[in-house]
Amino acid sequence: MSKGGNTTGEFSKKYYEDKIKELTGIKARTIFRKLDKRELKQLMEGVEEAMYRAIDKYKKEVAELKQSRKEIIKNLGLIVDVTPDYVQGRRRGLTDDETEMLAYKAVYEAIEVLEKLENEYEYPECCTTWHRVKHINIEWVVEEKEGEESD
Repeated sequence: MSKGGNTTGEFSKKYYEDKIKELTGIKARTIFRKLDKRELKQLMEGVEEAMYRAIDKYKKEVAELKQSRKEIIKNLGLIVDVTPDYVQGRRRGLTDDETEMLAYKAVYEAIEVLEKLENEYEYPECCTTWHRVKHINIEWVVEEKEGEESD
């Protein structure tokens, strides 16, 4: 890390430009020309703060979704009886017995699928740094492409 020739331990303007480019993916340096080092430092800190807020929001939404899914599964257990739509069944060419069987089966399968998802699928835990999150996404895409080629 370049210190810009000073002995105070401060980073150079180029360091802040490079860091902002890394965090945002901006390729052009021309947007930084009119900004001084202090302004670039503030911009970099703002971008980092926005990333950490986005990560925190993601974690909160994942936790809420997990809780919501658990509540749905729990509440589906309150269903004792299902009233099939016999008219809709007849429109589909089904007998009343077939309609009733399919309605019960659909509710049962919905509960089973949700419980299976609850047990098998875990939302990815978000890491403390943006670089790590980007790495996970890139790794997933590479694995997906490799899987597609072998099919």
